[in-house]
Amino acid sequence: MTPPPLSTATPRLLWISRGVRALALIGMVGIVGYGLAFWTDADWVRKVATEQWKLTAGSVPMDGLARLRGAVGSAPGFALALWALWQLWALFGWYGRGEVFHPAAIHHLRRFGQAVIIMAPVMAITDTITVLALTLSNPPGHRILMLQIGSEHYVQLLLGLVLLAIGQVMSEAQRMAQENAEFV
Repeated sequence: MTPPPLSTATPRLLWISRGVRALALIGMVGIVGYGLAFWTDADWVRKVATEQWKLTAGSVPMDGLARLRGAVGSAPGFALALWALWQLWALFGWYGRGEVFHPAAIHHLRRFGQAVIIMAPVMAITDTITVLALTLSNPPGHRILMLQIGSEHYVQLLLGLVLLAIGQVMSEAQRMAQENAEFV
């Protein structure tokens, strides 16, 4: 669907939409840049492995192959984050044109909600896969399998469900408005 060329958004909604789209674009570039910078810097990976994943410094090899496996293991999380930000960027493109109840805007809102819901388990699973991938070249008995589930995963799940519900409510409101317009 091609959006209308002129904006009917209020100045405040237009300003917010431009800001969110800029932040989403910065986020997409940042995710790609972060992923490349992180996985090519053995010291940075070692620091995260010991501080965030609570691994001992000697338990994680930092050779190129281990970091490549780690990068592949973390790729689903990065890809999901890019997809979520793309949905947000598209959603606020519609909002910036004043098309808050347009079916495509509602579609992107629901997709963003779905992405946030999916992020909860994907982030936990990709951390698990990443740590295992980093320690895969260790001898048997020294490979590490960890699963961390925290309150941030609960909040992601709850926020995603709220966004999905708001998208459903907006879809229903758009449908009712269309039905009412047909009666007139």
